[in-house]
Amino acid sequence: MKHIMKQWQLMLIAVLCVVTVTASCSDDDPAQPGENLEQTLESVSTDWGCSETDITNHMHGYVLKSHSGNSYVFENPETQQYISYTFTNGALSASAVIFPAVSAEQLRSMLKGSCSYIGECEGAGVYAKKADNLMITLWQEADEDGEYSAIGYTPISSELYETVEPIGVETGNPANIFAFRAEIPVVVHGIDKECEVGVVYGMNPDLPDGESRVSKTTSSQSNLSFTIKGLIGEETYYYRSYILVDKVKYYGEVKQFIAAPMTYSFDGREFRFVKVEGGPYGTFSIMQTEVDPCEIMTIGGTTMSEPLVGNSNPEQLTSYELRKFIGTVDEITGLYMRLPTSEEWQFAFVGGSMSRGYEYSGSDNIGDVAWYSGNSEGNAHPLGLKGSNELGLYDMSGNYSEMTCEAGVEELKINKYGTFAQVKPDAAYGGNSESGASSCKKSSHTSQPMVRDITSPKYNTIRLVVNHHPNAMMRE
Repeated sequence: MKHIMKQWQLMLIAVLCVVTVTASCSDDDPAQPGENLEQTLESVSTDWGCSETDITNHMHGYVLKSHSGNSYVFENPETQQYISYTFTNGALSASAVIFPAVSAEQLRSMLKGSCSYIGECEGAGVYAKKADNLMITLWQEADEDGEYSAIGYTPISSELYETVEPIGVETGNPANIFAFRAEIPVVVHGIDKECEVGVVYGMNPDLPDGESRVSKTTSSQSNLSFTIKGLIGEETYYYRSYILVDKVKYYGEVKQFIAAPMTYSFDGREFRFVKVEGGPYGTFSIMQTEVDPCEIMTIGGTTMSEPLVGNSNPEQLTSYELRKFIGTVDEITGLYMRLPTSEEWQFAFVGGSMSRGYEYSGSDNIGDVAWYSGNSEGNAHPLGLKGSNELGLYDMSGNYSEMTCEAGVEELKINKYGTFAQVKPDAAYGGNSESGASSCKKSSHTSQPMVRDITSPKYNTIRLVVNHHPNAMMRE
């Protein structure tokens, strides 16, 4: 991979010459590219080093539209397609074709033979065809109005200018994969100054801007390591490294890995987030247990500084403490966590698509799966001591009532997350340690559990969820 700035400058001159000419021509709408475009592309000379006279003779059938200094612009009057040539010391050094605008897919289809993608420069894609000594650049919008597209050509190496040190970036395999994060090594070649280096990653193999996240830094080092966050457990992630040098972005190979399960722990006992497919708003993961309101949680390798209930009054859980807790979890994991809606909570209660139709969550015998008025002695118990339901979730019936939130449902429908930590719980489901058996079923709930933004942590707590969608990753 070569440093392309000299070639880029020559190619840009060639394209700008054509754009200037087209802007001064007819005000009519540009013609469609048509079938003659392929013939026009075949007419472009890339005989590097040939003379201006050679090019003039080569362009038989075209009209010389402009000649300024070292640049020539020829027009096909029937198709409104233009070919430009730039010369250095009288020798051909760059060519360009400009034509009525086409889609990005159509533009890429015009690349013939084996071309390797180098990167991008100021919105243009740069490719190399080493067998023919060609660097090819694609502009989907070559003019301000977006009416024209362009393809530019220069030699990869030439006696006309100095070829500098190769520049490149290598995407390494993950060194470590942890819950919610992974460490990615990157190796940079051919730089002697500080440049932007980073890793782009996401769940879409094409890594589009709107669905991807970037971890980056500025460095002159050759060996770097990046920690990428916000990984949803057991999903496949795609990633590639890049380096930005003199406005040219060089990319490494796209690679992939499977994210580790999302885990957390209370009092040294580890639990996990459970994937629930077929949910009312798409696939989501939900905590295997309730949050113990008075125990400190460790998540993503980080032990939180305080439990859900703060130190000011252990007998009360405030909406401020609830928002603060969820916000801290978001920062640690890099994901937008939230309270489940009542539909999601009930879907998980019955075991999702694996449901066997039990009366309580995981059994028809409440004593097998719940701490309730008949066996709790009036107190909540440590998490996960009773049997689980079909999904492996504990304590959905009894122990603590679990708060849900309906606000934001419209945002859920359009995969918009990030605002749910700010909303007030609407209900608390599943019954608690003082509830009778009839109050520990799927639809059992109390409305408005936080009166004046306060609830009792003896009876109510939360169980967080996260959607399996790219938008669930927090943006930097």
